[in-house]
Amino acid sequence: MTNSHRTYLSGTALVIALALPTTVLAGGKMGEIEPVVVTPPAPMTQPMTWTGFYGGLGVGYGRGVSSTDISRNESEIMLFVEDPSSTNQSFNPSVSGFIGSARLGYDVQRGNFVFGGLIEGTLGKISGSDSISAELTEPDGPRPASLEGREDVQSEISPSNINANASYSNLMSVAVRGGPLINDGNTLLYGRLGLSRAKLEVELPDANGSSTGTGVNVGLGAEHLLTESISVFAEYNFHDVGTSFSVSSGGNDWDVKGKGLHTVSMGVNFRF
Repeated sequence: MTNSHRTYLSGTALVIALALPTTVLAGGKMGEIEPVVVTPPAPMTQPMTWTGFYGGLGVGYGRGVSSTDISRNESEIMLFVEDPSSTNQSFNPSVSGFIGSARLGYDVQRGNFVFGGLIEGTLGKISGSDSISAELTEPDGPRPASLEGREDVQSEISPSNINANASYSNLMSVAVRGGPLINDGNTLLYGRLGLSRAKLEVELPDANGSSTGTGVNVGLGAEHLLTESISVFAEYNFHDVGTSFSVSSGGNDWDVKGKGLHTVSMGVNFRF
């Protein structure tokens, strides 16, 4: 190859090299650099936790474990009962009713397990009534010396029907609870154990009486988180608040025996 040929080829290559960037930039086809779009990572959401304080409101229904027993003891008045066998009568009111409740508690979550404590109070009475046909009349004949001059005896024993009312109120509980989480940690199944107390009141024709019973509280429940701060619950409890006392009415002494309560409730908890 002659020197003139070499010079010609070198000049041609130089022209092509200088023209290439201009062509690329003008056409936008060859070697175009695409802009890189950086998508920011989605913000990490914290899983809902059960740890913390909560307060709640609920509604429910209560019923006596069995009927409240109000039985008559021996007394002077029974000397004026025409049929002595009728003196063994007793009242057995079955108590039931709707109640409202309020609670305050604290939970701690450890993995898939939650445990905590709560206090709870109720509004409303769980009550019932019963009546007996006394059929009490004063028989012929002199009165016993111990009752001479008591003109009120006849009026006390003459009604053929006697009514008695019994009611539980002021039901309060202090309890611990705990159980496993299911449904990706949003639902708690728990058992409950603590103490309950309630006031049992009895109303008889001529007297009233009351006593407060305290005993074990055991229950089962479920609670589900709707949001981080709101949950709903349903619960069953047995309250061993049975108590015994005596009431004097119309010259008669009555033994009262309460036998505890079953309650079911549902409501909403607010976590804070």
